[in-house]
Amino acid sequence: MALQIELERSPKAYLCNPNVDIPLGERNMRVEDWLNDKIQTTADMNSLSSLLENVNAKQKQLEEQLRDATTKLAEAKSAAANHTSSLVQKTQAFERQQDDLRARLMMLTSSDTPEEAVRLLEGPMEKLRQVELAQAYVELLEDVDGMTKEACQNLPDNPTEALKPYVRLKQLAMALQATQNTTEVTAPHLVAYVEQTATHLWAQMVQIMVKEFQDVLITLKWPDLTVEVSRAWQTCFGRLLDLQAPEIKEAREPLILLPFAVLVKEIELKFRYHFMGTTPTSASSLLGEYYLNWILDVIDSHESYLRVNAGPVLAAHFLGSSLAGNSLYIDPVSAFITALLPLVKDKTEVVLQDIQHDPVHLSKFIGQLMIWDDSIRSKYKYDSGNIEFGWVGVTWHVLDKWFAPWLEAEERFALQRYEDIMQSQDNGNIDYDSNESQKTKTTFGASKVTDLLKTITTQYKDLRRVSHKVRFFLNTQIAVLDRYQIRLSESLDAYISLTSTVGRIATGATKEQQRSVEGMAGLISLCKVFGSADHIISTLESLAYEMVSISIIRYSSIMSSTDMCSTFYVVFDNFSRA
Repeated sequence: MALQIELERSPKAYLCNPNVDIPLGERNMRVEDWLNDKIQTTADMNSLSSLLENVNAKQKQLEEQLRDATTKLAEAKSAAANHTSSLVQKTQAFERQQDDLRARLMMLTSSDTPEEAVRLLEGPMEKLRQVELAQAYVELLEDVDGMTKEACQNLPDNPTEALKPYVRLKQLAMALQATQNTTEVTAPHLVAYVEQTATHLWAQMVQIMVKEFQDVLITLKWPDLTVEVSRAWQTCFGRLLDLQAPEIKEAREPLILLPFAVLVKEIELKFRYHFMGTTPTSASSLLGEYYLNWILDVIDSHESYLRVNAGPVLAAHFLGSSLAGNSLYIDPVSAFITALLPLVKDKTEVVLQDIQHDPVHLSKFIGQLMIWDDSIRSKYKYDSGNIEFGWVGVTWHVLDKWFAPWLEAEERFALQRYEDIMQSQDNGNIDYDSNESQKTKTTFGASKVTDLLKTITTQYKDLRRVSHKVRFFLNTQIAVLDRYQIRLSESLDAYISLTSTVGRIATGATKEQQRSVEGMAGLISLCKVFGSADHIISTLESLAYEMVSISIIRYSSIMSSTDMCSTFYVVFDNFSRA
């Protein structure tokens, strides 16, 4: 059957044999069509020779392409045959090696089967693996020892170069610890050794650099602030910062800089002698009266010295870094305060332990700490490196443990003070000199209650934690307000019962009690209640509370007092008509 070629229906090219696949008639028709296309006029006969030359050239080109394709096909067939032969040879060689290995295994182990030979060789292979593992351990220990020696060789002259082997050692320790639970063979002793070596190396590096700085300080008669610092002082100061660079980079909490840790050593000795020893100033009964002020005096005396000498070194060291705007690293006074805070915290904890069963001392001491914290913030602009929220203060950490006993003591004192006010002789007397002429006159008792509320507000407004503020507010101020509101309500209820027929009969009021609510005496009684309530409301609205506190006050107490005042207007209207 003749091969049908449809070019429009299929893009494929077909390799046809013109002598077989193309019929003779069709070949003649194609030749005839080509001649008719090329020779249409008599003039075209003149170009017949060029047409023949063109046809011959194309024929030669096709013959060359055919020969080239035939050559490449032969080469491909030869390469495929060579590759197949090579694979066969390799396969045969592998089989011979495998047979030889099996024979050797069986010969060495005197086994009948390869499987049995493998089982017999497991013991020697395991020993070999242990030897290789031991060799790796030894090489690792040699590397650890080499990094340790390299770090020490660069100290104290080049702490930056000393950090490179230390960082590698630290990374190795971290990598071993991370892979300890995933490795095939665990080696806790090796992991522990590398970690201990890294820790010991860091301590040794710090000791070397600190010793150098201490020697310089001795020559400058530190802590004599009148001696001008030398070039060696600045160099050692900067080297300690260089050594601490990795620790500074990874710090997430306020960090004591090494130079300042060295500078406060002498101060620490004095502090512990005066306030944590056997001297009279160490007595916990003195609370924070001496040691807190002593720390402030130390900061004041060193401020100028630090800003002149340490300030430029810090600025140059952190210039262009991400910490260039952090006061904890560029402000020498802030860095100095950070180094002194552990002393304050240690002494504070000792005092708290000694006075924990004395509510009076506990209350006074917490107040002293709040004032001291505020002094550090306001006077030295200390924010502990937290620009957004500022320094939380020593009191923040103290109240984590001591808030409950302190709150209990403050609540007891507030209620005791309230009871003393209520028991005072002038409690119910009208203070005619109080308020402006256009306002109602309050009682002496109400004025004292508002003074108590202001005192409470002063105490709790300095608390940094919102939960502490709310609890202090509810347990002290609201407790006082509730008691006073109940007292005023009871006074008004007593007046109403004495001025009504049913009330007088039910309570069995005496004539003296009845006369107390009649005429001017009754009006004065009402004015005492109304004036006191109005004074409390005005005072609360004028206090500088947070908005949430104002809402709580208005909801829990002021509205109750306002309802009481509405009742007063009804009673007063009835009194006027009578």
